[in-house]
Amino acid sequence: MQYTTITSIFLLTISLLTQSTSAIGTLGINVASSGVDGNCRDSDSWSEALEKASAFTNYIKTYAVSDCNMLENIVPALNSNTNMKVWMGVWEVDEAHFDAEKDALTTYLPSISKDSIAGISVGSEALYRGDLTPQALASKISEIKSLLSDITDKDGNSYSGVSVGTVDSWNIWVNGTNAPAIQAADYIMVNAFPFWQYQTANNQSHSLVDDVMQAVKAIQEAKGTDDFYISVGETGAPTGGNELTSGQAPLTVDNASDLFQEGICTLLAYGIDVNIFELQDEPTKPLATADDGSSSDVERHWGVYDTDYNLKYSLTCSYGSN
Repeated sequence: MQYTTITSIFLLTISLLTQSTSAIGTLGINVASSGVDGNCRDSDSWSEALEKASAFTNYIKTYAVSDCNMLENIVPALNSNTNMKVWMGVWEVDEAHFDAEKDALTTYLPSISKDSIAGISVGSEALYRGDLTPQALASKISEIKSLLSDITDKDGNSYSGVSVGTVDSWNIWVNGTNAPAIQAADYIMVNAFPFWQYQTANNQSHSLVDDVMQAVKAIQEAKGTDDFYISVGETGAPTGGNELTSGQAPLTVDNASDLFQEGICTLLAYGIDVNIFELQDEPTKPLATADDGSSSDVERHWGVYDTDYNLKYSLTCSYGSN
């Protein structure tokens, strides 16, 4: 992800932002379809994940409904934990995979309540990776909307009207070339990671807020309105692993906590919903490759919980309740 120069116009203080508590955003969390052992989550594992997430949120975000039989396996957990809502991902990397995603939606959405679905995101950084053109992504978003109109939930309610959007890196939304996808979407999620921009500890929170605000402004301009749901799809900091460059924010629990309190809580105070990355450490996850080709094992250390579900740091903003 590209580096941005900090523009202080967007850096509002917490004391100013919290003058109206009604503007406080909602914290959610990303949950992988595989567990700490690298195996797919079964129904019991999903129930445990939802229980752990519910300690601080009623929203989780996932990536693909057919991979690891995610939607099939989460059904019992959602039917038991009726307060939890899911931002469900639909993977689009190729037509066979996309067809499997559509089949999963058609087969298993009728087993849960429409109220359990916060929205459905088609693609996760598909534009950043170059998997799809903006026009192709717009077409797939429209295809999922059409599919949902033919599905009813377990109580006979149509899934028509469930929000369908997409998720991508902040700089993708800023570059001005992706208006077709924005126009087709009911919502947009913005991913922003100071770590992947090699930010220092002193600059990481400023970078996060600035990047997100740049994306919000660009998306609103492309959509032609500020009455449009925009949230943060992924952000956070790793708590261990190999640093990529000297001077980068330290890979420690204290630093991740600082980013949460100073960066994520600022976005929440500004009324922006944030889905933190991620629920639990993934020790079997492959090495991550940065834009410059270097590799790191940091993706294995991004959980707010460790492998034994011990919470690493507080997820309550110091200025008040989320």
